[in-house]
Amino acid sequence: MVQINLPEFYHYNLPQLLEFLNLQDEKEYNITLPKKTVTGIDKNFQVFWEYYNAAFIGQQLYQIASHFTYTVPCTKKIHYFSFQVTIHDSRQMADVLFYLVSGQAKARNRASIAEYNFEAAKLLEDAFNGKKDTAC
Repeated sequence: MVQINLPEFYHYNLPQLLEFLNLQDEKEYNITLPKKTVTGIDKNFQVFWEYYNAAFIGQQLYQIASHFTYTVPCTKKIHYFSFQVTIHDSRQMADVLFYLVSGQAKARNRASIAEYNFEAAKLLEDAFNGKKDTAC
């Protein structure tokens, strides 16, 4: 199983991600996202935003995976969100990873971050209103 910590890939472009995946020649991945906020120390919105963001990441991975599981860390501890996926199309995986790291990386252009946040907000709204079932 290949380990992918999303922040380590913030500087990758799409061809680099595809090359990385092809070099691994693997179908199973453990994708992690560090959890940095702690309930009672950080502002409630910051804690919410981390979990909300992780749920969006999980949904994107779920949509391309033939197998998907995830773990959610305790709100009172710094740890990792973890998504285990089995993927059969490395190009599709590279596209999703690039979308996710582009939306997460603050150094990317504002247009991609705004689009990413809009899509994440739309998912939350649709799930809240019962229009969409979500994986996380």
